[in-house]
Amino acid sequence: MCRVHHFAPAAHWRLRNRLWATLGRKSRLNGAQQRSSFIAQPNPTIVPGGRFLETYYWDTYWVVQGLIVCNMLETAKGVVGNLLDLWLQHG
Repeated sequence: MCRVHHFAPAAHWRLRNRLWATLGRKSRLNGAQQRSSFIAQPNPTIVPGGRFLETYYWDTYWVVQGLIVCNMLETAKGVVGNLLDLWLQHG
């Protein structure tokens, strides 16, 4: 559960944690995606909105900040690990 700050009720943070679950994605390649620009990632990740299937590096900073505030450290490590993997594979 997110750390409760004095300016936000606990219910607010419970809602935020449920939101993370709806934005989580695991990379799975199917035949169509193998012929697209989709790049599989080794760890589950968080997308910037419900309609997206992939991450965008410019959103990652804020996603990781939110995950840290919500004490979702393993997920944050995985998201950063995905960026490092992309950098190692593609520069």
